[in-house]
Amino acid sequence: MGTDEMLRLVEMRYKGLEKIRATFHKKDIDMEMCGGYELFTKDEDYLTGDLEEQVEYLNDLLKK
Repeated sequence: MGTDEMLRLVEMRYKGLEKIRATFHKKDIDMEMCGGYELFTKDEDYLTGDLEEQVEYLNDLLKK
């Protein structure tokens, strides 16, 4: 997907969560902020190795 697209996707997800939090009280919708996950199919196993190697790089980008 590339770095710019990944950052755009993370920003959209973050803004979506902020909109939900502004609209609803977290107790009313039983919302817990507990992180996120990405799922890979068996056919995409080759992607996980690259991702694991770049987690620190990606986290540094996301700190901004």
